[in-house]
Amino acid sequence: MTSKSPGPWTIKRMARDGSGVTIFGEDDRLVGTFKASILHGDARKNIRLVLAVPDLLAACETALTVIERPGASYKDTKQAVRQLEYAIAKARGEG
Repeated sequence: MTSKSPGPWTIKRMARDGSGVTIFGEDDRLVGTFKASILHGDARKNIRLVLAVPDLLAACETALTVIERPGASYKDTKQAVRQLEYAIAKARGEG
């Protein structure tokens, strides 16, 4: 498995002809170049979802840790729920 580029991820280049976008991580490491084939139709939704991946992964990892820990505190559970809500809202373009 390859290591992931730390978030947040941002669009740093967009093709002038609209053929795609290039996304970089916080450390300026290339995350990926996405061609127009994923950008048509619901392009903004697709890009929002891709940009939310680091937050979604972190929220899922936190939630899993809390769920698997016997006797997790209310505070830890509430924090995991808030992190999930934030990541989902970001992916939906609500945050």
